Amino acid sequence: MPAAIETFEHIASVVDDGVHCPWPDLYRALREHAQSEWVVRSQRHANINPDERLSITRLHIRARSPELDLQLQQWFAESDMPHLIQWMLRGPFNTAAIEHWVILDALEHLAVLHLPPANAAPASPYDVTGAPSNSAIGGYEIVAETRWAPKRALINRAETLPPLELMIHDALGERRIHVMQTLVVLGVEKALKTPDGQQVRLKDQSPVSWQGETAWFVAVAAQYVSGMHLVLRLHDAGVDCLDAGSTNGSYVNGKLLNPGNWHLVKQLETVFLGGPASDPRSHTACVQLRVGHPVRAVGKDRTPLRTSPAQALPPKLLLQPLSDSDIGQVPVHTLPFTIGRGAGCDWVIPARHEMVSRQHLMIEEVDTLKQQVKLRDLSRQKLSVSQEGWRGAPAQGVWVPWSDTITIGKSDRHPGLSFCFSGTGRA
Repeated sequence: MPAAIETFEHIASVVDDGVHCPWPDLYRALREHAQSEWVVRSQRHANINPDERLSITRLHIRARSPELDLQLQQWFAESDMPHLIQWMLRGPFNTAAIEHWVILDALEHLAVLHLPPANAAPASPYDVTGAPSNSAIGGYEIVAETRWAPKRALINRAETLPPLELMIHDALGERRIHVMQTLVVLGVEKALKTPDGQQVRLKDQSPVSWQGETAWFVAVAAQYVSGMHLVLRLHDAGVDCLDAGSTNGSYVNGKLLNPGNWHLVKQLETVFLGGPASDPRSHTACVQLRVGHPVRAVGKDRTPLRTSPAQALPPKLLLQPLSDSDIGQVPVHTLPFTIGRGAGCDWVIPARHEMVSRQHLMIEEVDTLKQQVKLRDLSRQKLSVSQEGWRGAPAQGVWVPWSDTITIGKSDRHPGLSFCFSGTGRA
């Protein structure tokens, strides 16, 4: 098993009402509290009775500021108590040290306490026979009711194998990662800018938002790997992988994965990131996927880091590539929708279309009644062509009908990439 993750970098996110969402801070506070309080207390008790471990039976959480209190109440109201406890067991408390020294099987009660008045005297939220564990970390006050319980007997390791194991070969060498999350994104550590203007920092072993869901990010050190390169989704039937529109593509058995199309992963199958196995370029990374036991419906769990999935909404528009048969249909769920070779674009164009700018074209509006789309040319060399002709200046934003065909990156030596539009009703 890899070493336990001791740090967690804050990743800001925004909820619908524009208020800062500190749920990652809650994740960090729960983990730090368990490691600094519960683990240390259990280790000290082991000097007296090595056959007992600290067992957590009740957990109360209280925010220390009005902003955190508002978000904490929203977190508690988002799902029922069993799902929130499952999230904590699979997320903040899922480290080797916590699982070894702390028993969490008896945790059945979770409550969120309201922020006390400013002039109120501090008081314990409840009386317990055992000494409660109480501390304030990262703006949260965490109170646990505990008892001493017999240490669990050793169990068969085959029963605890993760559903997926990643064998990563990159510039850092070879390493194994056991995946316990439902959704995983592989890519390089970097800062990205989302279409709504938010800055997102991709950091190894930390959560990241992907299409409205929260995924676990695993960093790959390679020259031709994009920020968000490959997505892995665990489900009852196994594991699927998806190229997230990377610049240099993903390859399985020498075949390029089509961005937007899921591929069912087989046992011991290897995915090459940034080029095929025969690519002469240096630092071409590969990930071998070892599929383990079936996942028990973790994909249906609602977690406090998850927002409403963007894919639950019908696409506003469909883009159909014409000149590149390797690219499938691209749905447009949200606006504005950017097109280019940059990793931060909504539709990442493959690197072989070298005359396409990193941010080439933007879809600003969609009028389904008039069946037209408003486009804005963002490219430096203005290599965007309309088959029916522009009705204005593309750099200022122009309306084009769905019947039009747009070509980007076209020059005397390059044919460019052409695509047409299709409404969801006609698709």
